Amino acid sequence: MIRLLIFLSILYAVYGIEYAPIINIDSGQVRGYKSQLNDGDSIYIYQGIRYGNAKRFEKAKFVENWSGIYDAIEKRDACPQPGKYIRTVCDPQRPPSDAKSMSEDCLYLSVYKPEHQPKMYLPVMVWIHGGSFIGGSIFDDVYNPSYMVSMGNVIVVTINYRLGPFGFLYTEMDNVPGNQGLYDQILALQWIHNNIGHFGGDPNRVTVFGESAGSMSISALILSPLTKGLFTKAILQSGSTNAYLGSCEKHKALNKTIGLAQRLNCYSEPYNETASIECLQSKNVTEILNASTNDLINGRLMIPVYGEKLMPIPPVKALETKQFNHVDIMFGVNRNEGSGFVSQLVPSIMNPNVKNPNITLPMVKTAIWLMMMIFEKSEKTTQSVIEFYMKQLDEKSNADDMRIIIADVFGDYHLVCPTMLFGEYMSRGLNSTINTFYSYRLMLPLSNGAFSGDGWEGVCHGEDVAYLFMVPMNHNAYSKSEIQLSNDMINAWTRFAWTGHPNALKNGDKTIEWNEAIDLNDQSSGVSFMALDSNHYEMISNYFRVKCDQFWKPIIFK
Repeated sequence: MIRLLIFLSILYAVYGIEYAPIINIDSGQVRGYKSQLNDGDSIYIYQGIRYGNAKRFEKAKFVENWSGIYDAIEKRDACPQPGKYIRTVCDPQRPPSDAKSMSEDCLYLSVYKPEHQPKMYLPVMVWIHGGSFIGGSIFDDVYNPSYMVSMGNVIVVTINYRLGPFGFLYTEMDNVPGNQGLYDQILALQWIHNNIGHFGGDPNRVTVFGESAGSMSISALILSPLTKGLFTKAILQSGSTNAYLGSCEKHKALNKTIGLAQRLNCYSEPYNETASIECLQSKNVTEILNASTNDLINGRLMIPVYGEKLMPIPPVKALETKQFNHVDIMFGVNRNEGSGFVSQLVPSIMNPNVKNPNITLPMVKTAIWLMMMIFEKSEKTTQSVIEFYMKQLDEKSNADDMRIIIADVFGDYHLVCPTMLFGEYMSRGLNSTINTFYSYRLMLPLSNGAFSGDGWEGVCHGEDVAYLFMVPMNHNAYSKSEIQLSNDMINAWTRFAWTGHPNALKNGDKTIEWNEAIDLNDQSSGVSFMALDSNHYEMISNYFRVKCDQFWKPIIFK
């Protein structure tokens, strides 16, 4: 024992590592490390625990047991993805993920827990990252939940899942069913259910939360009959599976698979699905990634598919017929969800670095028309969208007014209204005596974010992640208001995990109660949300009534 202590002391002196306690889990022993935070607190991190193995395009299985001690003290491989997508859409200047490297052997999760834990099992929060189903990794520093663990006294688990064709390629073959990335998430949730008690977590109090594609994933898991009992609460941040890029029917998914096979010379007439998949399995990772470049823009993006076991019926039908898991829900969006996307889709007029560009009303109409074509909308629908948004402009509108409208079209259709409608439909289908439902809208832009300030770009898609993972606390470039909002959001999210209710907020000495999102006694009422701005918190009702319930709902729920 003395020799062991001497060895550990030498190891810490040389490498600066102080080990966390060894934990016995189902597959073996695992050892993490102790992490010191800037506020003086400490937590234990078990980083990069392997939870599954998978053959290419097939569903994963639990990892086999290991002998000896598994050192969970370093970053592991990210799942294969185009390098430029390993960052938030709204922060193109942020460097790529500092994951060790990329590999198909990437099914890892990390567990973060308080150092000093009371003699009780703690709520568990499971983070599912975003990235348009083609990018992201839990080893990106922006997804460090250490302060959430410390401040909220919760256990946080972050999970990798397969992306792009590796995670969402669909065939009609039983062993390649599509949704591999979602099946990875379910496998990780099953691992958590089986093992989190060893870390001091309560397997019966699991909250899944995620942003963008992570939020879309969670909404799909809510609709899935395969996840019953794996989580009790869900937080949707800017995304849902009823969106155009949230899921698709089988024939569209199959056409994307055939398209990839054609680009990689794995297709011949008559089409032989088995031979085509065998050919794709023989290609190296780089070849497949190169053949998937720009999939987000050109309509080839592989996304979750409905009509198979994981998501048997279309999301819209599932919501309308109340076929979903009854869990507590919190859902919300950012004020300007579309700005980061359109700055890349229409850079000629939307580049945020160009001030006062020469934009005309006909140019706005053309930009909207192009976006609707990307979304495969009919001429009639496109014209109605143009009319709805153009009436907010006139000849006196300036360039920023016009850019906001273009951004709103993308954000409202793709993110805002699908998310708010998903939350509204689900809330109305829950038992209010058992489940809770809350909503928010993030209003305070990051002063040192992607667009640095409060110009037309506003509160961009993904800025909630920076607030939630305490980015303002770790840098000197942020205001007191931003640091306060970061604290308040962490407290609200973790309180929801504890109780199903986000805590009330304060404007100075005045307490602002966070009311539930829906008045079930009034079928005509819209969503009520908490406006998240530490300078002025307030509950707002029916803001999305005209835009989402009346205009976009007939289009999205068609």
